[in-house]
Amino acid sequence: MTASWSLSKRCWRRQAQKRQPGFLHVALDGFTRYQVLAGLALLHVGILLLFQWQVPDAYMDELFHERQTRAYCQGRFDVWDPKITTPPGLYLLGAALVRSIESVRRLMGVGGIPLCADDGPSLVPYLRPLSAAFNLGSFMLLQAIFYRVQQLSNGEALAQALNLSLYPVIFFFGFLDYTDAASLCAVLGMYYLARRQRHVQAAVVGGASLLLRQTNVIWVCFVLGTSIVEDLQTAFLKRDYYYPTTPLAGHSAKGQLSGTGSTASGTGGLFFAAAGPKPNLPDPSEPLSFSLLLQFGVYLLRSLPSLLRRFWPYVLAILGFAGFLAWNGGRVVLGDAGHHVPTFHVAQFAYFLLLAACVHRPLFLVPGVWEPAEGDKCSAIEGFGRWLRSGAGTGGGLLPGMFVLALAGLVLHRFTLSHPFLLADNRHYVFYLWRRVFQRYPFANLFLTPLYALAGWWLTTRVYQGSGASRRSSSLTVLVVGVAVALVLVPAHLLEPRYFTLPLVMTLLEAPPRSHTSLLLSTVLFVFIDALTVYVFLYRPFLWGDGSVARFMW
Repeated sequence: MTASWSLSKRCWRRQAQKRQPGFLHVALDGFTRYQVLAGLALLHVGILLLFQWQVPDAYMDELFHERQTRAYCQGRFDVWDPKITTPPGLYLLGAALVRSIESVRRLMGVGGIPLCADDGPSLVPYLRPLSAAFNLGSFMLLQAIFYRVQQLSNGEALAQALNLSLYPVIFFFGFLDYTDAASLCAVLGMYYLARRQRHVQAAVVGGASLLLRQTNVIWVCFVLGTSIVEDLQTAFLKRDYYYPTTPLAGHSAKGQLSGTGSTASGTGGLFFAAAGPKPNLPDPSEPLSFSLLLQFGVYLLRSLPSLLRRFWPYVLAILGFAGFLAWNGGRVVLGDAGHHVPTFHVAQFAYFLLLAACVHRPLFLVPGVWEPAEGDKCSAIEGFGRWLRSGAGTGGGLLPGMFVLALAGLVLHRFTLSHPFLLADNRHYVFYLWRRVFQRYPFANLFLTPLYALAGWWLTTRVYQGSGASRRSSSLTVLVVGVAVALVLVPAHLLEPRYFTLPLVMTLLEAPPRSHTSLLLSTVLFVFIDALTVYVFLYRPFLWGDGSVARFMW
C-alpha cells in the first residue's frame, strides 16, 4: 500500500482498533469471503430457480431487454428498441453470453431451434443469472473495499459487505434482467481501483460503466473529485515533513536525503522538491466556507498540469461521454426521451437524506441508541435543535434558523413533482406510497421538511464531521458527495427506488463504519423485506386492466 494511502487512512485504523466486535462480526469472523460468497451464491441460485418456475417469461422491462439482446445475438447491431433509454452494454454482454451457450449446445449436439432465432426459446433464463453474478461480484468488491481500503477486521468487513448486498433494492434486482446489478458492480470496481491508487484501470472500468448507465459519468467525476481531495489531504499532512522549519535527521537543509542525490517527493507527483518555502495549501480539515472553496479553486488552477498528468484517464472517460452527448444531439437518454426530460426535482434529494440516515442508523432519532460524536452526548433531536437555534450554522439565532427551515420547506413543496408514470402503474410499491400519502396530502413534504433537515444535519454532522477517531471525510469530500448525489437525483423526474441505490452505497462507503447495533438491526430488517418482496412478487400476482398477470415490485 502506498505511503499516501497509509497517511490518509490512519484515522480508519485507529477507529477499527477501538471498536469492539459485534454479534455479526463475531459470527462471520471465522469465515473467509469465499465461504460467505458460496452461501450467498446458493441463496441466489435457489431464488433464481423460484423465479424461473413462477415467472418463466420476461416481465416488464425485461421484454425490451430480451428483444434487444436477441437482435444483438443475431448480429443486427443497427436495431434499437425505442423503449430502452440506457446504453447497450448489458445487451451486448447478454448477447455474448447467449452466443457462448449456443456454441456449447452445438458442440454437445443439442438440436432444436437456435437460441438467437426470432422464434427461439425465451432468453430470460440465461440473462437473469447474469444479474445474480454481478450482485455476487458487488459483494466481493464491497468486502475488498471494507477490508483492504478501510482496513476493517475480516468479520466486520464481511458483515458490512453482506449487509449492503442484502439491501432490498440491490437484492431484488439481482434476479431480473435489469441494468442495476451490472451498473453497481462496475462503479464499485472503479471505486475500489481508484482507492488502491490504480487510476488507469479505474478509469477503464469507469468508462465501461458508461455503457450501462449514462448517470455513471457522475460517479466517474465523483471518483476523480474525491481522489483530488485525498491527494490534497495527504499533501497537507506531508507538508510539515517535507518542508520542516529545521532540517530533519538524515536530511539536508535543501530537503535532500543526506548522502544521496534524491529529493523527497510529495503525493501523486504534485510536489517534487522540498527546497524553498512551504507550499500554500488549503486545509481540507477546515469547515466548509467560501474562503476554503476559493483556496481550493486556486489550488486546482495552480496544480492543473500535475493533476492532468496524474488523473488523465478519468478526463478521457469524461470526454468520451461528452462525445456521446454530441452524437446524441445533446440528449442524455436514448430511445424514449420524451418521458425522461431533466427537471429540477429537489424533493428527490430530501427523500435521499431520510433514506440514507435510516439505513446508516435505523434508530438515529432515538436518544442513547445511536453513537454520538466523541465528547457530545446529546441526542440527534437535541443537537439539531441547538443547530437550529444557532441560526442554521449562521450564528444568527433562532429566527434566521427558522427562516432557513421555512424557505427550504417552500422550495421543497414547490419542486415536489409527480411523473405521469408514477400514478399510471400500480405494480410498483412507490405508487401506493405516493397515492396514499403525497397525493392525498399535498402539503406532506412541507410538513416533513424538519425531518428531512434533521436527517441531512445528522448525516453531515455525525457521519462526516464527527470529532476525534470518528472523523473520516474532509468538508471538501462532503461537498463532492453532496454534489454527486444531487446531480444524480435532482434532474430525475420519476421517483424510482432504483435511482437511490448508487448514491446510497457511495455515501455509506465514504462514511465511517456503521455501529454494531445499526448493522444488526438493518440486516434483520433487510432480510425480512427481501423475503417479503420476493414472496409477494412470486406468489401474489394480480390481474391488470388488460387481463395480463401483474406482480408487485420496487
